[in-house]
Amino acid sequence: MNLYLRFLTLILRIIFFRRSHTRKPLEASIQSFTVCPHDCDINLHLTNARYFSFMDLGRTLHMAESGLLRLTLQNRWKLIASAQEIAYFRELPPFHRFQLQTTLLGWDNKYCYFEQRFERNGRMYSLGHSRVAIVGSGKVLDPGQVMRTLDPECLVGELPDQIKAWKQMLSVKRQAFSRD
Repeated sequence: MNLYLRFLTLILRIIFFRRSHTRKPLEASIQSFTVCPHDCDINLHLTNARYFSFMDLGRTLHMAESGLLRLTLQNRWKLIASAQEIAYFRELPPFHRFQLQTTLLGWDNKYCYFEQRFERNGRMYSLGHSRVAIVGSGKVLDPGQVMRTLDPECLVGELPDQIKAWKQMLSVKRQAFSRD
């Protein structure tokens, strides 16, 4: 993560201003940011690498607000991003404010799937997805059991079509990789 000052600020806000477990796991978490000049590339807009760093911050806040961060720290689990993808629709120039909305879309028997929307004035500028594993004692934990620990009523339906398609693409990539 390249955004150490923003990360430190986020941690201080979590500790002093936001209570853990203030949202249910499937509820969205929203953060506001401003594009600083050092976030920009030669084209004077938010550089593609920064989007992934902001996505890390968004997932951290979401996990803190849902109670998942506290649970992982207590149990010495790790949250490992295994895949990420993003699509860019509009550029974010320097000094523009935007909101990052992070939502846990669901999970399968191995991974949690997050959707992260970069929005400004009600318009989507970018859309990203992250696949995250919860690992404890060297084993991938069942996300459904972990989420039910946070909220016994937490049930997830079928994953959205875009996640199913993404999972299929990741499977094809894995098969190609295993042949090499």
